[in-house]
Amino acid sequence: MPASAQGWIIPFDVNSVFNQVINNPAQYGFTNVTNGCLLVGCTTPNQYLFWDGIHPTTAADKIVADSANSAISAIPEPSAGWGILLFGALGVGKVLQREVKKGSTRKSSR
Repeated sequence: MPASAQGWIIPFDVNSVFNQVINNPAQYGFTNVTNGCLLVGCTTPNQYLFWDGIHPTTAADKIVADSANSAISAIPEPSAGWGILLFGALGVGKVLQREVKKGSTRKSSR
């Protein structure tokens, strides 16, 4: 995945999420995936995929948001072990550098 100036770009296919819901509406708790709730005067908007002819209902928005969150969560966080190892190595290097410097100062003062 390419890195952008702000972070990682994670592709997410919203259309495939809608296709899954349309093909299996009951699995997602919908009874109507073709008509807009507002257009037919429904009283149960959470059972409709669309609010009007274009816009998804709150229930549909939640499904899309949950799917997007799953896509983001699937990307592993960098291991903290490498950072700890790096800082430890830098710390040891600094101590050794200081000891070498002290040793050369002691030799020159004799």
